[in-house]
Amino acid sequence: MKSLNKTISLFFFTLLITLLSSCTRDIFDVADRYKVVFWFDEETSRQLLYDGADTLTFYVNYKAVATSTVDDIFWTTAPSCDDTTAISVQLGLLHKENPILFCKDQTGAIYFSGTKSLSSELLSPGYCNTIELK
Repeated sequence: MKSLNKTISLFFFTLLITLLSSCTRDIFDVADRYKVVFWFDEETSRQLLYDGADTLTFYVNYKAVATSTVDDIFWTTAPSCDDTTAISVQLGLLHKENPILFCKDQTGAIYFSGTKSLSSELLSPGYCNTIELK
């Protein structure tokens, strides 16, 4: 009887391993780390101030990931993700995910909105990804 129990246990263990290994990889996917920096130039900064924007909140997949004031903050070129004055975040995203990115001011006005592809055009894991607000 002990031998039969061991055989049945081994059979179910082997079956479970076989089933799990044939599953799609998504079940076991671990999020890749993405560095993202949001930025805008002087012209955009002036337009934001003219529109009455005091603060900007940046969202990824409807979750707020960064907030910044607008008062005289701008860059002439894209800042580094390591720049302490930059609006930068680190995200954990699955490599098949296409995140929805947008930015709103304190009144709810949207200044940037879009879906960016992680696999092709924009975001790459391990690198500083820049998104310019226009």
